[in-house]
Amino acid sequence: MYYFDLLFAPVMILFPLLFAVCFRRARGVNLNAARIRGLTLLLIAGSVAALAAFAFVRWQWGPTHARYLAALFFPLWFGVAGPLAIAKNPNLHAHHPQPAARTATLARRDWQNPVPGWWTGLLWAVWAALFLVVLARLARPLEGNEWTTWWAGFFGAAINVIGPLVTPYSVRRSIVEPEPMDAAGTPRLAEAYARSRSFRAWGLAVGGLVMVLVLGAMPVLLAWLPLDGRGGAMLGIVGGIAGTALGIAGGVFGTVASLRRARVTALLRELESGPPRAAV
Repeated sequence: MYYFDLLFAPVMILFPLLFAVCFRRARGVNLNAARIRGLTLLLIAGSVAALAAFAFVRWQWGPTHARYLAALFFPLWFGVAGPLAIAKNPNLHAHHPQPAARTATLARRDWQNPVPGWWTGLLWAVWAALFLVVLARLARPLEGNEWTTWWAGFFGAAINVIGPLVTPYSVRRSIVEPEPMDAAGTPRLAEAYARSRSFRAWGLAVGGLVMVLVLGAMPVLLAWLPLDGRGGAMLGIVGGIAGTALGIAGGVFGTVASLRRARVTALLRELESGPPRAAV
């Protein structure tokens, strides 16, 4: 538990800075060097200030309070690292074709969902199985604090129903994002959109299943395992590691999906900037 408390918050605080430093600048695109430099300095200063705050809180009030400063990850990520990534690669921004002549597809892309319908049934089956395992603990007598931990597991398993409810909706929303075409309706661009769409849909589908499994396993452990002494501390460590791993995996998936979409946007810009057509 000592090393977890010592490393968890600093790793979360430094992750946006590490990501931004490793994020490469786009080539062949006009970049605002002053904005990139300013956001980089701001991210460095914010990260140093956050680490200093963590050290002060840990020294003044102990590791339990300092652990919560991991939440400083969010303003650093969304407030500075995200805009810095866009400044380094403007293709991450949504782009709409500019020529007077445009094309659009009339196909219903929500009917072209690459994730089969039985995947939703699998999500519900996994959730129901884990929920029943928590309820099955009532077959044995509960004593003292065991009732408290069982109720915690019960509510955790019930709240986990968000996974089967939200995942299919997220998948459907991901495949109906705007996909502007160039004036010529180039098939290569349509294929690039299709690959990006399939990656997003399957990533959300698999991520939803993993979330249901992980967040459903924790209530099962709460309901069935004795949490006296080291057992409770170990479960806290496992839960912290699992939650952190889920968060990082989600961040990596979102970043990769954005980069893949940025490549499609770059292709659209390239097709738009081709040789102009002769006037009729």
